[in-house]
Amino acid sequence: MIEINQNKLNNELKLLKPDEVARILNCSRAYPYLLAERGLIPVVKIPSPSKAKHLIRFRFQDIMDFIESHYRKP
Repeated sequence: MIEINQNKLNNELKLLKPDEVARILNCSRAYPYLLAERGLIPVVKIPSPSKAKHLIRFRFQDIMDFIESHYRKP
């Protein structure tokens, strides 16, 4: 039987709202949208039946990868 690390699976599947990403990055609410627009962080676009625009969500692991890739040791 294959063992699955439940925490790892939850983190890989967890989707965050832009305001949650802003809290993690300690930035403005608009900044995650800017990062997504520039292609620096991938997004999941979810069709919204009640709105013309898609809802966007960010994968938790993509945010952690973004932080790791921009980490600089002093």
